[in-house]
Amino acid sequence: MEQNLDFTRYKKAVLPAVGVFLVVFLLLIVFYRNGILDLNRKKVELETQIEKNEALREENTGLYREVTRLKSDQEYLEQVARKELGMIKKNEIIVKFHADDKSSPAEESGLESSRKTIETGVSEGDGLKEPPVADKEPGKTP
Repeated sequence: MEQNLDFTRYKKAVLPAVGVFLVVFLLLIVFYRNGILDLNRKKVELETQIEKNEALREENTGLYREVTRLKSDQEYLEQVARKELGMIKKNEIIVKFHADDKSSPAEESGLESSRKTIETGVSEGDGLKEPPVADKEPGKTP
């Protein structure tokens, strides 16, 4: 009977201690640094970084293709120089129209100004050059 009494005391003393230990241990596993919550955050962060890397890889591929095309395709190089740098061929004149009244067709279509190029005897051997700086609006004097 004394053994039974000792076992009951043992149960009463040890079982709550083991229970508290298990609860604390589970809380540490879930909430402590490098726990389950941190692991889930790291997984989301990894997926986000993988997506960013893939987008950058695609952008790099596109830029590599454009550089290759600029090096090998003279017509494309000329097109980019005209569009992005505003360059013109030798003996070309750029005429810009600025609409002053609101009822002009350019403004009705959403265009504030239109660009028209008049070529004057340009041969294939002529290179591109920068356009003249003077850009005068009609009706204004310098």
